[in-house]
Amino acid sequence: MALIPMKEILDAAEDGKYGVPALNINEMLQLQAYLNAAFELRSPVILQASMGSRQFTGWLSKGNPNANLGAAVTMGMIKTFLEQYRCEYGYDVPVSITLDHGPNFEECKGAIDNGFPSVMIDGSIDYSRKNEKGKNPARSLEENIRVTREVVEYAHARGVSVEGELGTLGGIEDETAAETVHLTDPDEVERFVKETDCDALAVAIGTSHGAYKFPGEVKLALELVPVIHARAGNARLVMHGSSSVPADLVAMVDEFPVIRLLGGTLSINGLFNPAMEKPETRQYKISDPSEMARLGADLASFSCLKKSSGVPMEHIQAAIKSGVRKINVDTDGRIGTTGAIRKFMAENPGEFDQRKYFNAARAALYKMAVEKIKGFGSVGKA
Repeated sequence: MALIPMKEILDAAEDGKYGVPALNINEMLQLQAYLNAAFELRSPVILQASMGSRQFTGWLSKGNPNANLGAAVTMGMIKTFLEQYRCEYGYDVPVSITLDHGPNFEECKGAIDNGFPSVMIDGSIDYSRKNEKGKNPARSLEENIRVTREVVEYAHARGVSVEGELGTLGGIEDETAAETVHLTDPDEVERFVKETDCDALAVAIGTSHGAYKFPGEVKLALELVPVIHARAGNARLVMHGSSSVPADLVAMVDEFPVIRLLGGTLSINGLFNPAMEKPETRQYKISDPSEMARLGADLASFSCLKKSSGVPMEHIQAAIKSGVRKINVDTDGRIGTTGAIRKFMAENPGEFDQRKYFNAARAALYKMAVEKIKGFGSVGKA
């Protein structure tokens, strides 16, 4: 089985009433971890490449990153590993890749022309404009429909699935942030799906991108999901910003902060109390007992990451029960990778073989993918 359009995976999930993890990839470690988890558990999986990912994989030493080169490289990497895993495991699993948060028609076209079987066009915000705070304004419903329909017409003519978005999310996706957060209006869903003919619909129910989703209590408008599901027709529902930001991964990052020791001065950068909004660097002379005492006091409430919480698994499972079929996860992979590498290097300070700390990161990514596949109910659905 080749890479397939996302619609095929989501239609099967709708029939079986389960969720499918959509896992963002930027490099080989993530791809290996996620494909191994999918094959081992015989689960369908959707891989995602954002614009930032395409630029990362399309790096050129002689000039600016080439996103279309990144798309081609990503496709080649996936196809190579997928074919080898099929031979190794002796069976197949459904795999798709989609462009995550395509900002406009041209970028979606670039992904399609380079072989992506699925794309997401985010017509909910205007990526070409920013306000004085650097945030992107929301588009009107009519403009969102126009932008999305343009991509759908090009994609469907080539057998490619399209995901649209109705409503806007908080947080930051790559370097993009919505000016305002708008929950999906159920009264707009039927019109949007009918006029765009999109295959999947990303809904805004209170989730957000990044690690800092909920500064306090988790609040999601889960009551909107069954209403939207009933009005979405054949468009399958998608939750973006659905990383759980597990406490154990955050704790691992905090346990192994980056410390610099130079000329008898120790420097540490981070958040020294829960009220701090931005990290700062503090320095301490190791020969001065009073400064070492100050270090001890400062570290009593130190953290690397601002305290926050993600979307608990039980909330995601409730959304799946009500009709969500695709669940996007990116941040958990980033935090797990960072924590695993920091932990390995702290415990093995003399080790400089990158394969060894990359292996620790890959193991953390695999563990995360297994947890998502099991939690979303897609085990054995291949």
